Amino acid sequence: MQTRSAFRNAQSVRGIAVITVLLISGVILAFVLGGLNLAAQHLFQVSALHSRHRALCAAEVGVSKAQYELEENPAYAGPANGALEDGSQYSVSIEHVGTKAILHSLGQAGGQSQKLKVVMSLDADTYRALSSKGLLDFPTDSFINGIRSLSDTRSAKGNTHTQGDLRIAGAAKLSVTGLASASGSFDDPSRVVAGEHATGGTATTPNFTRDSLLAVSFPGAFIPASGTVTQNTEVNGQTNLNHPLNIPAGVTVHVKGDLILNQGMHGDGTLVVDGNLLLRGSENLKSDTPKGVLVYAQKDIILAHPSAEVDPDATNGFTAHISSVGSLFAEMPEGVPYLLRQRLPPGAPANVNFFAWYSAQQQSPTPAFTEWQQGDNTTLNPGLPPDVLSWLGKAAAMHTQIEATVNP
Repeated sequence: MQTRSAFRNAQSVRGIAVITVLLISGVILAFVLGGLNLAAQHLFQVSALHSRHRALCAAEVGVSKAQYELEENPAYAGPANGALEDGSQYSVSIEHVGTKAILHSLGQAGGQSQKLKVVMSLDADTYRALSSKGLLDFPTDSFINGIRSLSDTRSAKGNTHTQGDLRIAGAAKLSVTGLASASGSFDDPSRVVAGEHATGGTATTPNFTRDSLLAVSFPGAFIPASGTVTQNTEVNGQTNLNHPLNIPAGVTVHVKGDLILNQGMHGDGTLVVDGNLLLRGSENLKSDTPKGVLVYAQKDIILAHPSAEVDPDATNGFTAHISSVGSLFAEMPEGVPYLLRQRLPPGAPANVNFFAWYSAQQQSPTPAFTEWQQGDNTTLNPGLPPDVLSWLGKAAAMHTQIEATVNP
């Protein structure tokens, strides 16, 4: 009896042990399965996150693509669609609202999608440097470049367009960093350098007319001596200003005749000229004028170098003649002003007579002149650089014209 009881006790112990092992195994298995489930969920989450990131990158690429197209052509309406090497795709729709473009970019990848909305200002960042309804005539070598805006002075393409004809006279060349285009004829596209050219096409309709620009009252009758116009102003007859003209935003100036601006113009307002407009450049860049002045002229617009000789009495409007002295100093190397202020040899005049003195020294040089010009083979006195020597030689040959320009 004792043996049978002991046997039954042993069986009970083994049964409890088996149940305990099974319970522990079940718990372990539950932990393992739970861990596998969590790992699978994490993998799905990571995969979805990665796909969302790819979709966002695709949407950003779509925005960049649309921005590029709008910089090339502000009227671009899309849509812009494409795919990346990783299989993600983008689709961009463009909505034009006034002077703004609203971009809606959708990026898709691995079943995930991301959307971006970007608002672009077209009037400050993408504009034509020079636009005309009539003839654009370039009588001499001309250069058209551009910046993104006055608040962002990185270089950008400078474009020119005319709804009429574009003419490049003689052997002159037009250097444009963007696109030179004409709805009419093109005199000689082969003389357009650096940029591109295009002919033909349909003339665009301007979003304003002369009458709409003048549909305001004009309480002012003259331009103040300060050059800053504070109210709508209408001036009768030819006007010749020797100070900068500032037309703030919301202000319109109407000149009922020819207008000559010898010191440039700035502001955000509107200028309407019934006759010819002669506009000389200015050395001062006004960074508080992000849009610039809207100019409408009934006749010719002449953009002249500050030193260009202009005949305002010409029968065909203002006629500009390039000043040889102005061209000379436009080519002056940067180091010349320092050399002429700080390192002149004994006896050299420090005024406009310097060029006549230099010409005479070339014919019969003194030792001091030779040492100043050629140096003494030391690092302290290396002599004048080759570009400075070349320019001074040209200036010496023109000393009479230079003196006549300074002392007319």
